[in-house]
Amino acid sequence: MKKLACCSILAGVATLFHCGGASDAPIGDAGGAGDGTTAEAGADKDSGGGGNDAARDADASSSSSSGGGEGGGGNEGGPSDGGGDTGLAETGPGDSGNGDTGGGDTGSADTGPGDSGSVDGGAGDSGDGGITGNAQFRVAALMPSPAAIDFCWQQGGGAWNGPVMAGWGISSRLAYQQVTEYVPVPVAATTVRLVASTATDCNTSAGEVVFTPPAAGAAFLVSSFSQGNTSLQVKAFTDELTTTGATNTKLRAIHAALMAPGGSVSQAVPVDFYVGGTATATVLFSDVPFASIAPAGAGVDADGYLPHDFFTSVDLRVRLHTGATDVLDVTGFSTTGGHVYSLFTTGVHNLVLPNATPMKLVVCDDTAAAVGHLGVCSAVGTQL
Repeated sequence: MKKLACCSILAGVATLFHCGGASDAPIGDAGGAGDGTTAEAGADKDSGGGGNDAARDADASSSSSSGGGEGGGGNEGGPSDGGGDTGLAETGPGDSGNGDTGGGDTGSADTGPGDSGSVDGGAGDSGDGGITGNAQFRVAALMPSPAAIDFCWQQGGGAWNGPVMAGWGISSRLAYQQVTEYVPVPVAATTVRLVASTATDCNTSAGEVVFTPPAAGAAFLVSSFSQGNTSLQVKAFTDELTTTGATNTKLRAIHAALMAPGGSVSQAVPVDFYVGGTATATVLFSDVPFASIAPAGAGVDADGYLPHDFFTSVDLRVRLHTGATDVLDVTGFSTTGGHVYSLFTTGVHNLVLPNATPMKLVVCDDTAAAVGHLGVCSAVGTQL
């Protein structure tokens, strides 16, 4: 078989999303004094000699200041900044190397609005090593209300890092049906906190979740789920980033859509994903619960992933698990061999008009490079 390619406002529903928007805000390593909330210090910050952040590997979102910068004789991104930070490596959008490893600051490096973590700039400086040595997480906005949110993270009871979307300079924050790029974090227990889209700090939580990466390279997806007036759930799912064989794809389905037949109270019911148009339907994922992944079995692994040949323009359908009634049709569904895909049902299945957020399938190509801090995703399909 071939493989797959590529969210209604409810009270009490909170969302995470991947938003577009501007690139890194000009809040980076500034000159001046001490570790500020928005800047890397200059002369009075990380001592060590004549090196400075403004040379080869300065932060992409702004420029690192000159002056008595970090490290003695080395730029950020070199093997070490002689007298620089000894905490977690600076890995912002522009810093590229192994980070500061001198004898200066020892905490989780700068955590101002421009920094989204214990790494300078938050989104991780790809540079020489990318996220090597770190784990990573991304945030998805799968519920239609609120229309946008932001998020923060912290480790070991340390300072909160973020709000991240604000630090990235994205004025619209994370919107419904969007997924962020991966944020690199050290391999340690990590708390991700959702905050309001208007938040300027991380003090007020809209929900949070804790996960512990098992090793460097481990990846997670964080999202919130809510049904009507029920309490908000924030969950973390283990992501898989590689496929089996060059021509195979790998798919994972997460069910975040609600059913509201006739405009009644929204119902969280399990669904199936299958390929239609043939005498015998090919079921990809069966009995997928709301706010969860498909159960393991029938080729689906413990993380909810299904290895499969790529698809070329097939009819992908979502149906109610009980009663087998089709509720969503995605025609022309295609995938690319060697890529990993996340499939998210979103919205509210309600045929009573108007329906501002009809049921859709958000298809994310998790292998494709992020654009503007957002994953490559699209909301597709026709509600049936």
